[in-house]
Amino acid sequence: MVEWVRGTLLTAYEARLGPLFPRFLSAYRERLPSRLPPGRPLLYPFPRLLAWARLPDP
Repeated sequence: MVEWVRGTLLTAYEARLGPLFPRFLSAYRERLPSRLPPGRPLLYPFPRLLAWARLPDP
């Protein structure tokens, strides 16, 4: 789950924290499991917007 949010939500944190981000990510990895409900599989609903478009011919 960490890698999923790292590529989306955590990119803003990485930009702001700069060289401190690896420490933040390590602490996030350590603390996240205790915050998740027990059991597997874990349902993580994450809305995505997918778009498809076709440009008109010139």
